[in-house]
Amino acid sequence: MAIISAMTGKFELLEFFGKPVLCSNYHIDENTIPDGYFLYDVRHDDNYPSYYGQLKRSVTVDYICSIITNHEIKLIDNDFLDVKYSDVICIGYSMTMIDYMQKHPRIDSTIQT
Repeated sequence: MAIISAMTGKFELLEFFGKPVLCSNYHIDENTIPDGYFLYDVRHDDNYPSYYGQLKRSVTVDYICSIITNHEIKLIDNDFLDVKYSDVICIGYSMTMIDYMQKHPRIDSTIQT
């Protein structure tokens, strides 16, 4: 399984629960995430076809992608959050972590979906 640095390369920009996030199909090294930014993984859910999957702190089985946010996302029981297809919108362009940090400064509060 490939692990990449958050500070190299470009990432896809998505709208995730109405907020801009960076997305990669590769696992991202959590040690490369800048202070004030948050890393989550998304896993596929075979049991519920209307769901994209689940957002978790870390995923190894049924991995779809990793996302970086400028805010903390409240997880159910501090473990997961169900994600529907309608919760994810592809913006259609990519950017570096540095570009994301400039355009989307960190938010010092937890976002509840």
